[in-house]
Amino acid sequence: MSIFERVKKLHFSMGEYVVIGAGILEALGIRNTNDVDVIVKPILFEKLRESKIYKEEMRWGKIFLIGDQTEIGTKLDWENYSTTIEEAIKNATVIGGVPFLNIEETIKFKQAMGREKDFKDIELIEKYLKNSKNHSIQMKLQEKPFDLIKSGVKVLELRLYDKKRKDIKIGDVIEFLKLPNLAEKVKVEVTGLLVYKTFAELIENVPARDLGYTDSDKEDLKVGMYKIYTREEEEKYGVLGVKIRLM
Repeated sequence: MSIFERVKKLHFSMGEYVVIGAGILEALGIRNTNDVDVIVKPILFEKLRESKIYKEEMRWGKIFLIGDQTEIGTKLDWENYSTTIEEAIKNATVIGGVPFLNIEETIKFKQAMGREKDFKDIELIEKYLKNSKNHSIQMKLQEKPFDLIKSGVKVLELRLYDKKRKDIKIGDVIEFLKLPNLAEKVKVEVTGLLVYKTFAELIENVPARDLGYTDSDKEDLKVGMYKIYTREEEEKYGVLGVKIRLM
C-alpha cells in the first residue's frame, strides 16, 4: 500500500493535518516508508484521542497517538526545530492530494532529530535535489488571476491535466504572462500538485482563499472553469491544481 493510500485511509480533511518525517521521500520516489507520521490540529487530535481508537504514548515529552503503522502528534516544536502546525499546513507540498511537510522543512526537521536514519534521509534528499532536472514553463493568464498571484493572494492555479501539464513537477518554475499584451510577468515555484477527476471536485476540496476567492464564490468559479474548458476535455484528461509560491 502506497503512502497516499495509507494516509487517505485515515480520512483526515485537507487543512487539518500534514504528513511529516520520511513520507515526502516516498511521495517523491526517493525511498519507500513503512510508517505514517502525521501532525494534526489540536481539535482533531482531541477527537482522535477521545475515540480511543489509538494507543497513547509519551515520547520526547509529548503525547502521541499510535495506530497500525501510524503515529499522530499535534506539535512540531523540538529543541532545535520549531514551527506551528498552521505554518506547516500552509507551506505543505501537496502530492496526490496529500499534504507533506515541504522538502526544505523536512531537511531542517531531520537535522533537529539528529538520528542516523535522519542523516541518511538528508543525503538521499540532497542527491534527489541535485539530480532533479527542474524546468521553466510559461503560462498565460487573464488580468484578475494574474494580479491575485502577483499579490500573493492566489496560491493555486487550476488547469486541465493534459499532456503538457503532466510534465509539471514540484520545483519547476512557472512564468505567468499577463494578457492581453504579455508584457507583465511573474515567476512562481511549484510546491504541490493536486490531481482530480473534475474541477468541481477539486474546488470543493481546497480552501477558497487559495484560489483568491471566498467560499460564496465557489459555485461561480466552477461555472467559470467550463467557459475555459469543455466537460469533454475534463472527462478525457482530468484536472490539475498547481500549488505555487512567489519567487
